[in-house]
Amino acid sequence: TIAGDWTVDYLLTPDGKFKVKMYSRSSVNQLQSSLNTQTAAITTGASFIYTQNFNQFKDLLRSAREKRRKELEKNPSLKDIDETKGSN
Repeated sequence: TIAGDWTVDYLLTPDGKFKVKMYSRSSVNQLQSSLNTQTAAITTGASFIYTQNFNQFKDLLRSAREKRRKELEKNPSLKDIDETKGSN
């Protein structure tokens, strides 16, 4: 193609937790190229990427609800803040 192979990563959030990746690649079929033909397939696509940082593997598997419950157990005053937001 005229543009060649390209990849674009676009951050949806400033911290990079959510991003979109768009790409276009030309891939040569090895079987057809051995027959001296100039056939190349162009693959284009997009993907939505979510990145999560963790220190231990179990942290990755723990649900957000469980994390929030533990935060509330450690600091009960956060519950009052949640209730105030819910009443608006």
